[in-house]
Amino acid sequence: MAEGKTISDFIDFLKRKKTIERVREFVPNWRELLSDPENLPAIENINLDYDAYENVFEIVNQYSKIIRVAGLALALKWLTSSDQYKVWAAEDFFKEFSTAFDLSVETWRSLDEKAKFQIVNNIFRSDPGEPFHFLREIYFDLHSPDSIQFKRDREIIFWFPSLGYVPSPNVVHLRSIIVEAGDTEFLKIVDQIMERYRQACDRLSMFEGVFRFLHNFSLDERELIARALEPFLENGFSLSLPPPVFISFETPPYFLSYPQYDRSLDERIKILFRIEDLTEDRGQRLIPPEKRIVAADRQRSNIGKVAIEDMLGVYRAFPEPKIIVFYKGLVSFNLSFSLDEVLVKSLTILHLIGHWIVHSLPCEQSTHWAEEKYSQASRELLETLAQLITFWVADTLGGKIKRGFDRLNSFLPEEYLKFKEFRKEDKKKVINAIKKLRNISPPVTINEWKALLQEVPRIKP
Repeated sequence: MAEGKTISDFIDFLKRKKTIERVREFVPNWRELLSDPENLPAIENINLDYDAYENVFEIVNQYSKIIRVAGLALALKWLTSSDQYKVWAAEDFFKEFSTAFDLSVETWRSLDEKAKFQIVNNIFRSDPGEPFHFLREIYFDLHSPDSIQFKRDREIIFWFPSLGYVPSPNVVHLRSIIVEAGDTEFLKIVDQIMERYRQACDRLSMFEGVFRFLHNFSLDERELIARALEPFLENGFSLSLPPPVFISFETPPYFLSYPQYDRSLDERIKILFRIEDLTEDRGQRLIPPEKRIVAADRQRSNIGKVAIEDMLGVYRAFPEPKIIVFYKGLVSFNLSFSLDEVLVKSLTILHLIGHWIVHSLPCEQSTHWAEEKYSQASRELLETLAQLITFWVADTLGGKIKRGFDRLNSFLPEEYLKFKEFRKEDKKKVINAIKKLRNISPPVTINEWKALLQEVPRIKP
């Protein structure tokens, strides 16, 4: 063993130096020591001097670094430890664990429910299978200006044979482990997820040279959704599977009225032709004026405010709930207003999840807001409620999310800003009012909403 160092030397170093940043200088073979199964009992019983650290994060971070090298065996030990810091480090390990080939039947049986959920979620998020791997590669290519060249007068068109959902080897192996372990509960969960992917393949829309593809929530997006759900789950609502989110390459409604502001293929993709061939209007730079069939209307002006549903994305309540994010609108919005694309996408999804919560999250009084009633609710009311839910999350988190939300609002029309009237209302009161709102006979407007909050019977027409 390199330089004769042992696991005791590593533990001694950790006690003296407190962190493992400089461990290579004193224990060069520390990775070999931590990954040696014979050293597992000693590693399991490592105890840091907690008083020497400034905060909980530093303690958990040190344990996490040890687990990442020692691996799954140590994570399993610490997951059931009486030391909460070790438990948190083990939980962090399973949040990133994404390969079924390191699992055995015995390992799966020893995991608690939370760790199993993390592993299943991670594997499907990172390696679901085809055609989602293919579509993800296309998505990343579209975000890389150097990877795809377009002709100046063409939009991107993809065609590929539909073979249905083909699970990845990772997913197949995970399922076989669960079957062999006799875990019927998680077998049902995995089969349900696979069925969702099969349904997504069936719904994959290809029309007029553009398509939609299923979007996997990022870690940040899942955290935002969890924050949005939290007050509702604490006040009589039940957890339900969120609607599928599709990234769509169709033209948003806003660009049908204002085509000169479609910048989705402008500046993001490097186009190789002379600058003098371009029109003066940046929104039409891809097509030289002499090749246009219909000349651009230079008198047409920007209306100034843009609705989320007209440019960024939309919640479709019927026949089945789903969320559509407009890729062209997202790119154009960010180029026009210099906003962070990932942040705007996350806020758009959060806003649309707000619509889903109001419409379809089940509670003890109703499973959802009935179509005949929901479809007659005023847009002003629905946008107010979705924005209020988004505000709750942004206001709680603060920082970049709150600043992004405030800046996004500066470009939205008045109906998206009505939520400000209700910012100081008690959340429980608002949530109880939403429950009652679903049962009011249509049409439902902002006035009925205000009456409910004031606990005044609905005003008869």
